[in-house]
Amino acid sequence: MVVGVASDDDVPLVLRVAGERVVGRPRRRVVRLAFPALEPAAAFVSSFGARVEVLQPDEVRTELARRGAELVKLYRRPKTAA
Repeated sequence: MVVGVASDDDVPLVLRVAGERVVGRPRRRVVRLAFPALEPAAAFVSSFGARVEVLQPDEVRTELARRGAELVKLYRRPKTAA
């Protein structure tokens, strides 16, 4: 997976959290990461919010868009009393 990191300040955080998933050396806020499957890749990236954008593959981008739409649907509604 190839991700773009929003700012130079966020690169060390991404590298530290990604650990051994980092493949090669980062280039100008672009980092390659290895994951065994779509689900863990999407979960990892979503934890960074807008600080990290998946550039490739499209399957991870699509999964993140699906998750984002679910969250918007959930949080758009007023909170119901418990």
